[in-house]
Amino acid sequence: MSHSTSPSHDYEEGVSRRAGALSQHVRKLALELRENTRTTPFAAEALILSNEVCSLCDYVDHLHDSVEVLLAESDAASHSQAVLVAGQTPEERKAVEIQKEIHRFDPSAKDIIKALFMWRDSPEQRLRDGK
Repeated sequence: MSHSTSPSHDYEEGVSRRAGALSQHVRKLALELRENTRTTPFAAEALILSNEVCSLCDYVDHLHDSVEVLLAESDAASHSQAVLVAGQTPEERKAVEIQKEIHRFDPSAKDIIKALFMWRDSPEQRLRDGK
């Protein structure tokens, strides 16, 4: 089973852009809540909530950056493995193939990453994806 795209490309296309946009949108909503409740009896609670949401968004951004780095490293390792295959015995090639299978980006991983980012597809997106 071969994939025509790299794991980092799949991640960027499937999750990365939407996760970044969602994080920015949620942060904006939290800051607006803080501002809109500034002079109300709920100001203290809104400030705490806003700060927690912004911290969560920071964590999501950090997690997103870490995933991108890991996938880029995986792409580089996969490429270097492909270069090494040329001069190997059949047993060595089979061992490399097994290692690739272990580390191959599984399409279901997209759903796991979405769950980590608490991302929900819109009905329009599900229709576009054929789900």
